[in-house]
Amino acid sequence: MTTAWATGLTSAEAIALIEAASGPGDLFGRDAARSYRRLAQLTHPDTHAGDGRAAAAFAKLAALWQRRQDGSGPLVARGDVANLYAVRQGLLKIARDPASTAWC
Repeated sequence: MTTAWATGLTSAEAIALIEAASGPGDLFGRDAARSYRRLAQLTHPDTHAGDGRAAAAFAKLAALWQRRQDGSGPLVARGDVANLYAVRQGLLKIARDPASTAWC
């Protein structure tokens, strides 16, 4: 997604774009922070009072932004106690239950 394209979106288009996104790469282009801020502005619950679809899109946007910031990508494999995610430098193994020490 290019920032120029993101600036011309309506709220309904932004919601549909977020709903269709399967990962951070589907929403955040080269100017990721600017794209995030624009999408957040278009879907923020404070500007869409009572709109459950906008609230859900905003929550998904926040989760995808956090995933981008953490560097974790799509789920690669699901194991017995941990999941593997694609990251820029390889794979990231995250325990599904942080209290579990079985895999350490």
